[in-house]
Formats: sequence, C-alpha cells, structure tokens
Amino acid sequence: MIPQVGSLHEVGPEPSGRSRQVLADVAKALAHPDRIWILQLLADGERSVADLRTCTGQVASTLSSHLAVLRHADLVTVRREGPAVFYRLVDGTALAAVEALRGVVVGTLDRRDVDFGAEPEDRRR
Repeated sequence: MIPQVGSLHEVGPEPSGRSRQVLADVAKALAHPDRIWILQLLADGERSVADLRTCTGQVASTLSSHLAVLRHADLVTVRREGPAVFYRLVDGTALAAVEALRGVVVGTLDRRDVDFGAEPEDRRR
C-alpha cells in the first residue's frame, strides 16, 4: 500500500457522498489552467475583477464563469465596494494543492522523459 500523506482517510474510512462531492468541486476548480492562474494572481492578496481582467486578458463573461467555479468550491471569497467587486483566497490551501499537483506533474514528466530516452534535466532547460 502507498503511504498516505494528508490522505482522504482523514475524512473517514469511507468518505461520505458530501465529502466526495466537495472533493470533486475542488478538483474541478483546479482542473483548468486559467483558474490556476487566477489563484496564483490572488496569492499576493485581494484583487478587483477589473484587475483580474487586465492581468488575464479574459472577457468579462469568461472570467465571471471561472470565478463562479472557484467560489462554488469555496476557494475564493468576494467583497463588493460600490460598483467594484474584489476577490481573495479563502486561505492558502488551494495554492498548496496546486504546488502538490505541480510536484506530481514534474515527477510524471521525468518518468516519461526517461521512458522516451531523454534525460529529465534536458526538459528543464
């Protein structure tokens, strides 16, 4: 058996349907590169929707859809100030999850490089 670090067993031996749904919501939120980018932009603190639009170059409807997915997963919170809308991370756990996934990706790419005869360090150049 593979050792479990921060395993799903922390939510019980058989996660409830609710736990599985929350896990699926978070996984969905992290499953799009633009949403990961938005989370990374929010790592430095609260940003307005206008600022996020400028940084990402996304049209309002696309950005709004991405932010709705992140809100639904409870990864970001929203604050309104007059006509302006601001978003911030709920906490750092979403970024920690992104970093953990990055580690999985690097390991996967390294294994694939070796499988195809390339040296892993060649990819990093």
